[in-house]
Amino acid sequence: MIEAAVEVGFADLSVKRVADRLGVGPTALYHHVANLHDLHVAAGEHVMSGLELPQGAPSARAYLEELARSLRSLERRHPGIGAFCASGDPDAVTTQVTIEAAAQGLAELDIAVPDAMMLTAITANFAFSFATTERAESRSAAPATDELFEWVMGNTIDALLSDRANAPWNRPDGTIAYHGPPPTAAAN
Repeated sequence: MIEAAVEVGFADLSVKRVADRLGVGPTALYHHVANLHDLHVAAGEHVMSGLELPQGAPSARAYLEELARSLRSLERRHPGIGAFCASGDPDAVTTQVTIEAAAQGLAELDIAVPDAMMLTAITANFAFSFATTERAESRSAAPATDELFEWVMGNTIDALLSDRANAPWNRPDGTIAYHGPPPTAAAN
């Protein structure tokens, strides 16, 4: 049932579609899941349990780059998994454990835990968003897209790693200190 839900995909997921794929009536699925939410969580948890986290990365930058590649690949194979992860569904325990393990892997490279949590989350958001945009623009097969992804992620990761001490999550008041003149409000 979970494999059938993953095959249907997150965007089209419904109890009826999964039942049709399995050749059974929708009521047969309710012996295994209580509702569509539970089916969605089961599919998301199954997909996230297969995420391979970086191993043996020589630096925080290399770790985050490899994590970004893995997450982009996951979103390409399973459109909508990024939105599922971003939802923070409290029933998605395996997903939360996977995200925490990704942050812990970064923390093992001498990155403070709060930084590791935020850097992992921001990297994931960028990687998932990039893959979603590729799909929306039908450019996932373009060779230049890989080069663009590497450039975007490399520059993003460099920026994130370079100024962690000034990051809002590390400032007691949560404000952002701008470099250069402050942004101006648009004139009304």
